Amino acid sequence: MKPAGNFKGKSSGFTLLEVIIALIVGSILGAILLEFLGQTVHKSFEPINRAQGKMELTAIVEKLTADYKKRLLLSDDPLIDFKDDIENNTGNYGDYTWSTSWIRFDSSGNEAQDNDPLSPFYHRVLKVTVVRGQHEITTLYTR
Repeated sequence: MKPAGNFKGKSSGFTLLEVIIALIVGSILGAILLEFLGQTVHKSFEPINRAQGKMELTAIVEKLTADYKKRLLLSDDPLIDFKDDIENNTGNYGDYTWSTSWIRFDSSGNEAQDNDPLSPFYHRVLKVTVVRGQHEITTLYTR
């Protein structure tokens, strides 16, 4: 009787143990690669979000500046009226927080607070800081 197969010591194929080890190693490497790519894709949106936030804040400041230019033509004291507009958000500029203060510059060019209400209006400088999210822009308005 002849044997059913050719068993001369040569193997033709993989054993079950080799296949299982290859699947385990492949799945571990796949999980590591998937985790790395997932974080990379998630972090790739951060610069876009920062740029979008900066552009939205710039648009708010541009609207403020346009309204101030209108105030220069229509108001007797445009800085005070403009300051009231900002603090009351009457221009519907969007969602932002702000701080306003009157400043002046000393003889060496350094900024100094100007809280004197009797200060002549032509020496006043209105400092407006607009904050939205993590972004902040400071602008100066004068007559």
